[in-house]
Amino acid sequence: MSVDTETAEQFVAAVEVAFKTGDRDGVYAFFADDIEYTTPHRTLRGLSEVREKLKWGSQEKENLDVEVEDGEWHDLGSGHVVRESRMVQRWKETGEVAAIMRISLELWIRDGKIARLERVAKPE
Repeated sequence: MSVDTETAEQFVAAVEVAFKTGDRDGVYAFFADDIEYTTPHRTLRGLSEVREKLKWGSQEKENLDVEVEDGEWHDLGSGHVVRESRMVQRWKETGEVAAIMRISLELWIRDGKIARLERVAKPE
């Protein structure tokens, strides 16, 4: 495992804690001050904009059970790591599948901090 994939693993662990507790500071500590946080819907630039506009964490779906199967991190070199995960959402009432998504997470790490994050979710 490379230093960059270790950083990625630690970052994902911090995200999991933040979703459970609502405390995001552990996640923000991984971001460079000039982070570029990109999804298909928008791009946030700078840590202050990420703190202000990114809404997430500790909001469990009341009507859905969510299962996530994480793939392995791949180090593409020059601080670029990528992982693909599979998320299955099921209706709690019936257990039927509501949605299946492939989630691509790409990180560009510079000096131990995440300088760019791209997250794309696509239906399977």
